[in-house]
Amino acid sequence: MAMLAPKTAFPAPLGSSNPMVSNVSTGAAPPSRRAPTIPNQATAYASPTESEFSESDGPDAVKNWDEDRVCDYLRSVKCGEYEKLFRKNHINGENLLELDKDVLKEMGIEKVGDRVRLFLGIKKLRTKAYANQKKRNR
Repeated sequence: MAMLAPKTAFPAPLGSSNPMVSNVSTGAAPPSRRAPTIPNQATAYASPTESEFSESDGPDAVKNWDEDRVCDYLRSVKCGEYEKLFRKNHINGENLLELDKDVLKEMGIEKVGDRVRLFLGIKKLRTKAYANQKKRNR
């Protein structure tokens, strides 16, 4: 097997007349622009893409919402008038993810526009929740 000549890691400095002179030969490495960050034991994450901002099964996950958080969601999608109805039916986050248009109608939401708006919002929440679940199961 033929041996290749060692290649310098960095190009020669601009003012150098000798092209073989480099930072490697002088033993000085260029300063790093970013300090390496090594998470300590308390902040170690299971995945390299997971962080403190990752959406996971934490307390803010939709399936962990209580009735109050579901009502906050209803207000955010301009359907706050149905808070009492959702509380009466004990709709928490886990139940919310299972609702469809027929169940919304059965609950007493008569306005088609409100049912559609709620269903589309629930569908987005469901998609997001299941996508996060898939990420964790890899």
